[in-house]
Amino acid sequence: MRTPSHRAQAWEHSAREDCDEVGWIRSVAQATRAAEDANCGRSGCRIRKVLRFVSFLWAQNLTIEARGVTRFRIECWVSKSHTHTWRAYKGKPHHHRPRPNPIMTTGRLFEPIRVGDLTLPNRIALAPLTRLRNTAAHVPTELTRTFYGRTAKGAEGGLLITEATAIAAKAGGLANVPGIWNQEQIDAWKEIVHVVHSQGASIFMQIWAMGRAASPEVLKAEDPSYEYIAPSPYPYNGNTPRELTIPEIKEYVQLFATAARNAVEGAGFDGVEIHGANGYLVNEFLVDRSNFRTDEYGGSIENRARFGLEVIKAVSDAVGQKKTAIRISPFFPSYDLEMTDPKPTYSYFVEQIRDQFPDLAYIHSVEPRLNGLVDTFLEANDSVGSGNDFVRQIWAPRPFVIAGGYGPETAKLDAQKYENDIIAIGRHYLSNPDLPRRIREGLPLNNFDRAAFYVPGLAKGYIDYPFVDEEEKKLPAN
Repeated sequence: MRTPSHRAQAWEHSAREDCDEVGWIRSVAQATRAAEDANCGRSGCRIRKVLRFVSFLWAQNLTIEARGVTRFRIECWVSKSHTHTWRAYKGKPHHHRPRPNPIMTTGRLFEPIRVGDLTLPNRIALAPLTRLRNTAAHVPTELTRTFYGRTAKGAEGGLLITEATAIAAKAGGLANVPGIWNQEQIDAWKEIVHVVHSQGASIFMQIWAMGRAASPEVLKAEDPSYEYIAPSPYPYNGNTPRELTIPEIKEYVQLFATAARNAVEGAGFDGVEIHGANGYLVNEFLVDRSNFRTDEYGGSIENRARFGLEVIKAVSDAVGQKKTAIRISPFFPSYDLEMTDPKPTYSYFVEQIRDQFPDLAYIHSVEPRLNGLVDTFLEANDSVGSGNDFVRQIWAPRPFVIAGGYGPETAKLDAQKYENDIIAIGRHYLSNPDLPRRIREGLPLNNFDRAAFYVPGLAKGYIDYPFVDEEEKKLPAN
């Protein structure tokens, strides 16, 4: 095997381990440590990884560039015997290299994908994240605008999905969430959309009615006339909601349509995502535990799906199918809404969406592993995408947004496995506004601060996470 023997060798280490995905990750970490040991990784180093393949030989090449330090090159050669050999040496690398593999380390994750009227240059989306940085009147603030502007700057033209936004004052029930029902809110969102578009990114608004997940106390505090409502009087947290009447159900359908129009025509959003997941109103109609009505909106699967389908129709009639999307969570376990077997209900629901609204921008589904109350992330050796495969198969070949504890490696795995997937990332994206670059270049991630997730008015843990370039500026020069 040809090696750079004519170069000054600074460090060499060999390790024998299985050449699987987890093994690759461990090996990359070993290479990074090797570079640091060789005194070439202390001045803001960037590691760029290129995966090449020829015959039975894999080569993992990492170029390390650091201010004030001679360029080093680290190579990992993996043969059929699964022997990993790391070499770090000074100077330019020799030019004999295997032919590039057409599937690079980032794979399909950075290939374009068509979503409605948009062509996205990558398949990384900002997942919707409630952060409570809006005013008491549910108007986005300067902090909100800064957050989306910073994220758009690092999105490399990708998709941002906003935090859940109330379609009407009475449809809320949580302090400091944004709304989209009055002109002040529309104008504030319009400024945010302008900033996002000026950075070359696209943005959908997630529109939302809370139902029985709302706080009755917050509703009453905002207006004594606002009632705590749901499809059925199914108690939650010691409170029992009032069952919606059929005229009220029809009103809520139109409130969704009006909110969509305000978002797209008023504020300039690229589209809207109906929040049909996570225990909120649309989800509550679908689930048999929370919907035990005996009229046309309850009982059978067809009846329980009726409200959600009517909302999709009203919204798509208002702004167009290509600007309409929906989020679902077949396996959501919270708010006492876990179904014994969600597949029959959601299979029917997605089949109807496919047949009635074939040009819908996308369906967004939540993997069963995701629980927003704990920091659980998919590991590289976990089964990627398996929970929602039945939804994905029904909806194929249309764009499918998937969320559920994804990190850099698992996002790449999912995109490679499913050709129509877009991976929505939340916690890693909020703490890494330049997440696409970090994934593409194999750079380390900032840790997020969970204590700062839901603190109204707090800039810390919201708009202060550094970009890679900002991190490098802080590093002392050697």
